[in-house]
Amino acid sequence: IFTTWGEIMLRIVKSFLTIAVVAAIAVGATGAYFDSNVPVNGNDISTGTLTLALDPATPGNGAPVIIANMQPGDGEANELHHRWNLVNDGTLNLKYRIRAINTTAAGNDDLYNELRFKLGEYSSGSSKNLGTSLTLADLEAGILIDGDVIPTALDTRVRTVFVRPYLPSSVGNTVQGQTVSFDIIFEATQTNNPAW
Repeated sequence: IFTTWGEIMLRIVKSFLTIAVVAAIAVGATGAYFDSNVPVNGNDISTGTLTLALDPATPGNGAPVIIANMQPGDGEANELHHRWNLVNDGTLNLKYRIRAINTTAAGNDDLYNELRFKLGEYSSGSSKNLGTSLTLADLEAGILIDGDVIPTALDTRVRTVFVRPYLPSSVGNTVQGQTVSFDIIFEATQTNNPAW
């Protein structure tokens, strides 16, 4: 039961609105439209490669540093010279560093602390000096050699890293008969890696 003429009119208007909305949906759902499409076929996304390698064209490349019977003053004149030739065999630019892993037996701490290294790199032109009095601890921390090496396919220059170990002439008897042992690792990462 309706109490006023206004309520009756309101219900009639709501009914017409409901019928209009349903009719609009029905027409939209059954209507026909033109359409067109353009295919783009054969899409591929691939990743690059990051490969630092010893240059296979260099005889003896990758040989370890072995020095026997060292005495104070040896190497100060750069006569003890060891080098490795490296290439970027990947497809991405890379940055690389040298790092040492200490495998020295206990009781050889004096030589470990006194031994020094000169480190450098050259690929063409003048050499890059990376340190003239580095310790094994410095090498263990890692030393950046080059921050942007182009792939060999685009730049055929070989990167030559050289290390010159020396025992300062000021070193005394505490290092006699001692031996330090370490592995050298060349590590590479993509150039935009902020970690190192």
